[in-house]
Amino acid sequence: MTHPPGTARARAQTLDRFLEVARGGSAEAAFRVASLGRARPDELTGSMPATALRTGADGWPAVGGLGVLVDDVLGFAIIAAHPALAWSVSAEISIDVLGPLPREGELHVTARASQSSRGRGFASCEVRSDSGALVAMGRQHGRYVAGPAERPTTHVDARAGSRDAVQLSETLGLDEIPHGGSFALRLHDPRRWANALGNVHGGASLAASEATATHAAAPGNRALRTTSVAISYLRPAPVDAALTFRAQPIHRGRSVEVLEVVGSSGGRVCTHARVTRQSA
Repeated sequence: MTHPPGTARARAQTLDRFLEVARGGSAEAAFRVASLGRARPDELTGSMPATALRTGADGWPAVGGLGVLVDDVLGFAIIAAHPALAWSVSAEISIDVLGPLPREGELHVTARASQSSRGRGFASCEVRSDSGALVAMGRQHGRYVAGPAERPTTHVDARAGSRDAVQLSETLGLDEIPHGGSFALRLHDPRRWANALGNVHGGASLAASEATATHAAAPGNRALRTTSVAISYLRPAPVDAALTFRAQPIHRGRSVEVLEVVGSSGGRVCTHARVTRQSA
């Protein structure tokens, strides 16, 4: 995309300030997101250790663990595409898994925006292993909003209590709760996952949705693993009240499962996700 001449340096400085806000986030610290930055003027990059994904209840590396990194890199690609570098919030995010997620080494994400208007933007990304193998692809629809100059005071350290976590649900601080016959996990302290706007980080909501689906999947069926997650953000999830994720199976078969996961706070739906699990 092209921008007015003579503004490249000012744009780069502004984007660097935005990136600095994100780098100080507790969600980024918990998943050890690193190297958020620009590879080229039209590309945003980031990385994380594969071990920071944790595992799902099925024993496989958790696809939801990619949520924070993918959300950050896609979001900043959308920000960089706006002529005035407006802040953006996630409207939809999807992750499609193309190969086994590694259990060691680094995961590297590169994103580029392909559409930007006054109100909305769109970006896609690739997730690769250290060897260069393409393991996943992501996309995001974003909405432009007024952004913060610095992190909100609700920010707390999400690393506390998660350093020794094995499962993704432990990292997030999710607990199982009774929920009228369906399976539900509750995020009791969303403050740990506040983003720069003071709401629950979209990548954390994606992670919690995928973790809930994995826990709710057919018991003992370890032959299936998550192959795609698609989540819509219907309203900001507040950080001052518990957030509940309820999973409902849509289809259960030998080779494929599809689950719907609804995230709500105070009786109001905040997120709606569809998680597909297929045979390896």
